[in-house]
Amino acid sequence: MNCAATLVLVCAECGSELPLDAEFCDSCAAPVGSAPREAALSPQAAIERLERLVPKEYAERLLATRGQVTKERRIVTILFSDVKGSTAMAEKLDPEDWTDIMEGAFDGSSSPCTATRAHWSV
Repeated sequence: MNCAATLVLVCAECGSELPLDAEFCDSCAAPVGSAPREAALSPQAAIERLERLVPKEYAERLLATRGQVTKERRIVTILFSDVKGSTAMAEKLDPEDWTDIMEGAFDGSSSPCTATRAHWSV
């Protein structure tokens, strides 16, 4: 069992586990071995989606320094939350629908963070 051989086959399109002899995914019908499709979001739409999660001040610093943020020391508070049963729910939904649901949850919980100029990470 230490040979590093693949014991499970995973669909490149949707991430479902497949039998080793599968030619097509049972969940999304993608051919096994096919490359994942390109994201449907335009670059501008992707930026807009990220802007909802990254505070404007931090995004501007990243752009101004071309991603080379200087080190800084801060006192931080970390909020961790778990969506009970989320894996089972996500397996039953279309990925875009699940993303919409989770973005709604993040919107509600990120407001207090951004109001205090906190950094928000998903």
